[in-house]
Amino acid sequence: MKNSRRFLNKRGSASVVATLFIIMLGVAFISNYVATSVPQNMYNVEYAHSDIVYNQFMNIQADINQELYTQNTFVTVYTPITAGTSGEPPFASGSGGTLSVTGYGAGTTSINICIDNNNGVGIGVAGKCKGNAGNQQIENIAEPIGDISLYSYNRYYPPQSYIYENGAFILAQNDTSAVMEAPPPITLAVVYSGTGGDHLIVNISAIQVYSSSVPYSGTSSVALGLTMKNAVSTSYNRSSDNIGSVHLTIISPYYVAWENYFNQYVQNPVFSKYIKVIPITGGVDLIFRHVLIFNLVQALVYATIEY
Repeated sequence: MKNSRRFLNKRGSASVVATLFIIMLGVAFISNYVATSVPQNMYNVEYAHSDIVYNQFMNIQADINQELYTQNTFVTVYTPITAGTSGEPPFASGSGGTLSVTGYGAGTTSINICIDNNNGVGIGVAGKCKGNAGNQQIENIAEPIGDISLYSYNRYYPPQSYIYENGAFILAQNDTSAVMEAPPPITLAVVYSGTGGDHLIVNISAIQVYSSSVPYSGTSSVALGLTMKNAVSTSYNRSSDNIGSVHLTIISPYYVAWENYFNQYVQNPVFSKYIKVIPITGGVDLIFRHVLIFNLVQALVYATIEY
């Protein structure tokens, strides 16, 4: 009887050891999975989400450009925006994002357009026409712009900001690393003359954005509605309006993207003698010289966030 009891005790001890060993293996496997596989899987998920949002903001730009060029007002188009990512339960939750529309007004991104009748020599900064003696300010247009943005609160892939601002799509990881992924509807062209009197054609669109929607924060997809409320085109001509230069000032949290974009024109020998880029605090100044025709489109876009 004693031998039988001793045998059972040995079997019970072996069973406890085996159970503890299995538990330890399970804990080690889960710990290794959480430490290695979960970060890699979530990195891939957040990276894939960045591609999705990238394309969605390209669609925002395309939709507004289409309405701008056709001046198709009071027609609402909808673009889905995927605010965040799904997680990997029970080990990792999803990464959210905040979609917001910062309506035009004080403290938002702004542009100032100054037109005068000299060719840009000696013009001052910050949108003020201060040319040579005798120059005349023809027009001075100040436009607070506003923007549409999504900030993605990634935990494994670097956090991203996606911004639609005055017709441009900008991607930023912080203010100093902003990159213009798709340019604004601002174009230049040179008109050549056989007598050497070459001139510049400048086309600029000022696109204001406003909204009554509160920002959305979360991981779900929402619909962004875009309605062109107004679009007005104005043209200035050297012969009839006596224009000489156009001075454009852009103030933006993402001024680095704007400065780098316009520096591409400066580095192009076709345009280098017609444009000057002047960095200023929080923005960039641009002087377009020897302008023959200046075409300006001022547009107003109403954006809604629906979910």
